[in-house]
Amino acid sequence: MGKIFDVDEFLGNLDGKFMQKASTSEIASYLDDSLERARSAGERGGELTVLNEMIGFNRSRALHDRNAEVIPAALKLADSLDLAGTPAWVATLINAATGYRAAGDLPHAEAMYVKALAANDKLDDPNVRETAALHNNLSMAYSDIREFSKAETQLKHALDLLESLQGHDDSATASTARDEAGTAHLVGQAKDAADGDSLDVDIASTHTNLALVLLAQHRLDEAQAHSSKALIIYEGNGLTDRAHYASALACQGQVLFGLGHYRKSVEHFEHALELIEERFGKSSDYYNITEANYLQARSALADSSGEQQHPSARERPASVDGDPIAHAQQEHRHVKGLDLSRAYWEEFGKTLIHDRFSQYQSRIAVGLVGHGSQCLGFDDELSQDHDFGPGFCIWLTDSDFAMFGQALQKEYDRLPRSFMGFGPAPTSVRAHGADRRFGVFSIGNFFEGITGLQEAPGQQEYPLWLSLDEATLAAATSGEIFADPEGTFSRTRQGFTFMPDDVRLSLISKRLGMMSQSGQYNIERMALRNDWPSVWLSTCEFVRACSSLIFLVNNPISAGYLPYYKWNFAALRRLSSRMGMVLRDVPGQLEELIAASSAIPRGPERDGASMGRPIERMTVIIDSICRRVADELRRQGLTDSTEDFLEWQRPYIEAHIRSKEACLHSL
Repeated sequence: MGKIFDVDEFLGNLDGKFMQKASTSEIASYLDDSLERARSAGERGGELTVLNEMIGFNRSRALHDRNAEVIPAALKLADSLDLAGTPAWVATLINAATGYRAAGDLPHAEAMYVKALAANDKLDDPNVRETAALHNNLSMAYSDIREFSKAETQLKHALDLLESLQGHDDSATASTARDEAGTAHLVGQAKDAADGDSLDVDIASTHTNLALVLLAQHRLDEAQAHSSKALIIYEGNGLTDRAHYASALACQGQVLFGLGHYRKSVEHFEHALELIEERFGKSSDYYNITEANYLQARSALADSSGEQQHPSARERPASVDGDPIAHAQQEHRHVKGLDLSRAYWEEFGKTLIHDRFSQYQSRIAVGLVGHGSQCLGFDDELSQDHDFGPGFCIWLTDSDFAMFGQALQKEYDRLPRSFMGFGPAPTSVRAHGADRRFGVFSIGNFFEGITGLQEAPGQQEYPLWLSLDEATLAAATSGEIFADPEGTFSRTRQGFTFMPDDVRLSLISKRLGMMSQSGQYNIERMALRNDWPSVWLSTCEFVRACSSLIFLVNNPISAGYLPYYKWNFAALRRLSSRMGMVLRDVPGQLEELIAASSAIPRGPERDGASMGRPIERMTVIIDSICRRVADELRRQGLTDSTEDFLEWQRPYIEAHIRSKEACLHSL
């Protein structure tokens, strides 16, 4: 008899190794040997089972380089087995997507989840709860790339599906879910789904996820409604022993923090930490992230003079006959540019497209992206004196722009110039022609106007990436997309968020060098020379380099990019207010550093003695910041050096750069 590969035996042995807490190398060797045995036996189904187990294992141990080879092999094999139209094909796609997402390869993750959703829809009898879970997974991929409106849409689909099951006998569905979890070795996710959660838990956790997406969009009242609903479900159904309940508590803590209810926020975080410690221990990332959020809330409570109130809870002027537009006109000075743009689109733009260009409606993208404080969300009353007013952008592919772009622009130009008490928009000298802030654009020309490139550089076009400064990338990835049925504009915009990790590490090294040179070295030296203007310039260089580093260390995919210099601190404050961000205390120290530098005397009274105290304070702050940065680099595994002098950390950072491209390495 020929060689036989027994799938059940393989899975049983693999489970045994996990139960015995075998080492990573031992399990990896077993998987490699099993793959070879399956191939030798010609058991292609068994081979796919092993490949999928490899994906799950590599994902759990962060062996993403190995998955770069395993995932394509699994997809190719599944395709050759003609699994299309089967649950096994859907499961393999989901597994591949989850592997890509864990590796940070978000474009591939999104594509695989979308493909899995399409394949799932074609199944004869798709499982409703699994379909909802798939929408949830896709929403997380969209959240990772900050496409929060798309994430919100996916979560609402999931919620609709789950709530459609309420009132029906869910025992069969739950049983099926448990059975399939038990045989989920095909996709390497058995341990992720094996506790057979009830329908109530699925609904509650979806409310939690939706609350987090709304929170990311600063829609605090809506976020609170969903986070509160999740807690009501857990507590009302006696499900407070579930791990998801801790997530709901932590989510409510974040929402309450955003609303300014610091005492209640602290209470929810404390309760969440108790449950996380009991279930996962204090050494888990889950505990550490939640604890960091708790400490931030506790610090805010200590600093506050009393319980803060969200603006929505304060007394507002009564609306005029319940008309939201009239109400907005009454308070128009407080309208943000993005909100004004979206309202203008809802009021006039949708009708224009539907009535005049309905045959192209599925190919038209709309939103507000680009230069200007309103696209960054930092605009205020002072911003309204230029380039502020009702308007939005319409983006078309090159072929569609050539076909009907001019006609659409003519119709756009006929829209009202004033809206909600604003307009016509006063334009600055540069905001004309190709650089105009509103109107109809081809996608390629729009991004070329901002970056000089029609699309983001390829992942190995390192010199091109390095030629794009962070303020330019911030403008290209700013704003909001109101509609994009085909997703072409969104994908082009997303491309600029996917800075290659080698480029990110190279920039981190450069920022460390400047922080060390300007802050740890030159400030004191220029003070000894009694050259106060150079001390100030050195301080500015240190602050700018450190500000950039904070965004780079938090990763531009989730944190975005440091914008134009005048919004440096507005961007840092907003980033620091987001839960889960690292180095969140450093921006405050940078502000202290600037305040200390302003105490340096000027004019005839300046001498070494009078400069001593401010310089001493500045040195203390700089040393503290550099220690925090070095600690975070060590925590992220980017260095194992104990040095706090940041120049000496650069070789350790650059050792992680895989490419040998000279422009990525210091001389």
